[in-house]
Amino acid sequence: MFHYHYLMEWVISNHEEIRNIAIVPGVVFGVLIALWRGVSLSRQSLAAQNQAKVADRSHAAELFGNAVENLGNVKLEMKLGAIYTLRQLESDYAEFSMPVLMVLAAYVRNRTKVQPDSAQEEDVIEILKIFGNRLR
Repeated sequence: MFHYHYLMEWVISNHEEIRNIAIVPGVVFGVLIALWRGVSLSRQSLAAQNQAKVADRSHAAELFGNAVENLGNVKLEMKLGAIYTLRQLESDYAEFSMPVLMVLAAYVRNRTKVQPDSAQEEDVIEILKIFGNRLR
């Protein structure tokens, strides 16, 4: 017959070893949970960064479209705003550099063809400044 008294004596005399052995699975489980959580957070962070890049690019494309549209506005302040927006896009986004310069060049060509005597107007001067800064 098994006597619990001997078992209790053995447990009491070896309580530190038993405690240490019992802690090991808990520590292993905790480390595994921490690793899983780290991987999960890393994936979430990458997804958030990708979403931010897509949103930023989408915003830049929207700004580009609006600026090109506003170049055709009759109000000088709207044209200048469009030119300054395009200048900033050209500066901030490498992928928009050539399209911006091509749009501005086409605008100057058309503007000076239609009204050759008004080539000194402020909108054309601002665009020429952008090209001048680009060549530096």
